[in-house]
Amino acid sequence: MKLHLMFLVGLLAGQTASGGDPDHGGANDGQAATHHGHHDSAHGAGNRAVGQPGHPDRIDRSIAVIASDTMRYDPPEITVRPGETIRFEVKNDGKLRHEFTIGDATEQRTHAEMMKRDPDMVHNDPNTITVEPGVAKTLVWQFGEAGELEIGCHVPGHYEAGMVARVRVVAANNSHQ
Repeated sequence: MKLHLMFLVGLLAGQTASGGDPDHGGANDGQAATHHGHHDSAHGAGNRAVGQPGHPDRIDRSIAVIASDTMRYDPPEITVRPGETIRFEVKNDGKLRHEFTIGDATEQRTHAEMMKRDPDMVHNDPNTITVEPGVAKTLVWQFGEAGELEIGCHVPGHYEAGMVARVRVVAANNSHQ
């Protein structure tokens, strides 16, 4: 009985430590999950300069992105405006799993290090999707302040191999630069 009670206390403590969110680190598309031990702010979701999840009924435009096993995104560079809401339609045309994570360079490096430590990490972060081979997924994002961002794949080794796309967030009067 005492052991059972200790297990329940430990389970509840873990739930509280994760912010009480049973989906944080939960299964995605039926995959087994491991808790990633980080929160949305570590991935740009709480960083107003990067932006925030966009509302699917208020899309300014859609951008198709191909993630390939050559460790590249197509297109390799995207230009958006501050406040613009983009529907990214990400297709994995390869045989390997890929990710699509929006963030600044520091967040991307931090995420790459976390993935090295926990390569089976499954994401439930609003700025990240995992795209299995042959599958297409959608991510809707409203961009924040003007600046330079990246889209990165953090399956171990992919980011280091150059699987990064550049995102330029440029004010409308500077978009021709």
